[in-house]
Amino acid sequence: MSETEVQVGKLVMIGPNNGESLEEAAVRILAFENHTMSKYDDSALECLEVDFYETYVVISDIIYKVDMNTKNDYDGIFEAFLNADGSISFTLKYYNGGCSFNEALEEAFKNMKTS
Repeated sequence: MSETEVQVGKLVMIGPNNGESLEEAAVRILAFENHTMSKYDDSALECLEVDFYETYVVISDIIYKVDMNTKNDYDGIFEAFLNADGSISFTLKYYNGGCSFNEALEEAFKNMKTS
């Protein structure tokens, strides 16, 4: 069942590290999570995005760890703020029948406010 979601949280960049490919970063994170790819996964990155879709997100070839709280409400909010420590705080409020979590984050990135 689709419903409106409100999520307030923070994105912390965790990869790729220097010299590490996006796929290598995904392998490292899956190992950290003690998670094994299934035979249906085409890559570690796909496995990470599917099995940990609200824990880790990939935006512009950077993997972020998601720390968020979820609330229910109406009307859309797509906000992101760059913090001094390099992390990104966000507020999302959207109807999940018309928009996915990743799409909402991408919209927030378009609206990002920096200080």
